[in-house]
Amino acid sequence: MLTEDEAVKKVRTYFDTGYNCAESILMIMQEYLGVDVDPKMATGFGGGIARKRAICGAITGSILVIDIKYGRNSEKDGREPAYERTQKLWDMMEKKYGTVVCRELIDLPQNQTRGTQPKGHHQICNRVVEDAIRYMIIVLKE
Repeated sequence: MLTEDEAVKKVRTYFDTGYNCAESILMIMQEYLGVDVDPKMATGFGGGIARKRAICGAITGSILVIDIKYGRNSEKDGREPAYERTQKLWDMMEKKYGTVVCRELIDLPQNQTRGTQPKGHHQICNRVVEDAIRYMIIVLKE
């Protein structure tokens, strides 16, 4: 299993080699938690949901991880363990960046969304993905 520092460092490697933001989160948390997951379950979340630049893929990927550990197995199970951690992660990211919307994080004009890759987005996304891992580890420990 990875340490927190190793997880933060390695997520950049996944992102730099071509995994999207959500896939990178899932790949790291697979190693950090020691659970078996497939990155394809997060592919459509990249780029703010299929490059629609909506909710950040690092957030949606992180929510998948929360659900892997704290999600329900039955309709009778409580939602609160997953909801509370999701809300805390969301709040931490929103406090740091002022938003959890991909388009706003990468400073993309409102009229440009689908498929657009603005200059410098990769550096911004690397920071966001690294912070998502840091915050994810915090909420998973609670």
